[in-house]
Amino acid sequence: MQAELSQHGFGDVDSSQQLSVINDTLWDVIGREKWPFREKTTTLNFDGVSPTPTNWPTDIRQVIWIADTTSGNAVLPERLETIRSQYTGNLTTVADPAGFYYFVGYTPYFYPIPSASTGRYTLDYVARQAKLNTASVEADILLPLEYHRIIVLGALVRLYLMDDDTEEAPMFQQQFDAMFQNMREELLRRQYQRPDRIFVTDEYDEWTLPFLLP
Repeated sequence: MQAELSQHGFGDVDSSQQLSVINDTLWDVIGREKWPFREKTTTLNFDGVSPTPTNWPTDIRQVIWIADTTSGNAVLPERLETIRSQYTGNLTTVADPAGFYYFVGYTPYFYPIPSASTGRYTLDYVARQAKLNTASVEADILLPLEYHRIIVLGALVRLYLMDDDTEEAPMFQQQFDAMFQNMREELLRRQYQRPDRIFVTDEYDEWTLPFLLP
């Protein structure tokens, strides 16, 4: 990517500045949608003392779903204020299953505190893109390989704008926008078999498939 930026006449731009606009573009693209390539699944471990899992992912951006695989129930999100107002007197209670999780800043807390376990709770989450550096490789970029060029296009827009080039910047902006729309259509639509459906759900999102109804 840096080599291509240099081929466009930005070889005199400091390497750290090139990396800065590359990262800015990558975070801009990835942050616009809950892309499928950002979805990950892992299991959580607890030590029976801390309300926070011992192996909370370092690359997590948002939680999609947390479930207790033993009880079969979801662990539901709750606001910090609600937890404080209703359970302040027994936040250190250790019991299974955990019913709720909440955040203080970006640190997760579970209530009640789950007993010591390994892999009992499943976490689906949206991953964040780590910062790239000169040693980064293709595998470090969450964005699928066939769309890596959009990063170069976005970086070029930023660099041309820095040079006050009002002729080149709009041209590359148009290419960036066109590729983004193509990428959005291809990557967000994962199946054409049938459209999404809306189900009536309860608190734990338990529902019955139509063909199982009496």
